Amino acid sequence: MKVSCLLLIAVVVQLFAVGACAQACPAALFTGQLVEQEGGELIALDSATGRPERIIWPFGFRLTREGERLAVVDGLGRVVAGEGDTVQLGGGERASGVWVVCGTIEVVAGTGASTGWPGALATYAHAVL
Repeated sequence: MKVSCLLLIAVVVQLFAVGACAQACPAALFTGQLVEQEGGELIALDSATGRPERIIWPFGFRLTREGERLAVVDGLGRVVAGEGDTVQLGGGERASGVWVVCGTIEVVAGTGASTGWPGALATYAHAVL
């Protein structure tokens, strides 16, 4: 019986590992300014074109209100970026106007979180598992 239990656990772990590895992260970089949209959503305006992009943040990230501004926080509650920040987001476009973040999240120096958010991270690297 002990052998069959170990075998079952190994199979479950293997299936989980295969599923986790199947998701790839596109190697693209988006630069834009985060702005609040009606309904409490942060979108980003492309720095080059001004085109709005809806942002899909990594698993565990959420939006929260920090004073008057909307902020993005990671799974540990640390402010990563927020409304008014110009950010560089690693990832790729899932569909027209929808950017999926799965790489680095960096606030461009001199904007928002890097200058005025208590406990904010100027550069945040998020690894996809």
